[in-house]
Amino acid sequence: MFTSLPSHYPYFIAVDTKDAHEKVLLMKSIIEEASSITKAIENAWKRADQPAEFSVRIFEIPQKNMFGFTTKSAKIGIFFEETKKREQSKAAPKQRPTRLPVKQAPKKPIAAKPKKEVDLQDPWNKEMVAYTQDWLNSLFKQLRISNPSFSIDPQRYHLKVAFDKPIFEQEDKNRAFFRNCAHLMLQSVRNTFKRPLKGFKVILTVR
Repeated sequence: MFTSLPSHYPYFIAVDTKDAHEKVLLMKSIIEEASSITKAIENAWKRADQPAEFSVRIFEIPQKNMFGFTTKSAKIGIFFEETKKREQSKAAPKQRPTRLPVKQAPKKPIAAKPKKEVDLQDPWNKEMVAYTQDWLNSLFKQLRISNPSFSIDPQRYHLKVAFDKPIFEQEDKNRAFFRNCAHLMLQSVRNTFKRPLKGFKVILTVR
């Protein structure tokens, strides 16, 4: 005879009364995000120690913008089982030995941690500024846009990119291009330099 808990529980227990073992089926799941569904499934499968059988559920599909860059990662979950057996023990519970109280040694005063020195360097360093310039030139080359003249001016957490003239004649199209370009540039800098960019901002404008 087998009994099981409701499906919304994270695991269920199946008991077979014909033998002296209790079989426990543990349902486990791993959530993973990546640039594609295939890559997310592969990463989750490796994290789960490569189970022979598993099921996949897709929570979010990846999204790309008009330039082909990923703006939203894929999100999936894989579900797999782990089986464990343990023998049923009918022996009486063992009594715990009585422990004598142990005298505690006097606590030593905790030394105060030294304060971290404040980083006075500019948030936008030379490597990051050079990377954004190369990133823009590469983008214009992919879009087959003749290299427009622009300057980059880092101002603490803000990076101002000023063009000599608009990229497109339509003002709405130009504004949308600047907005998407600034978002993608900041995302690329974060992924390349592996550092948090809280408070950072990229501003694209025309002189």
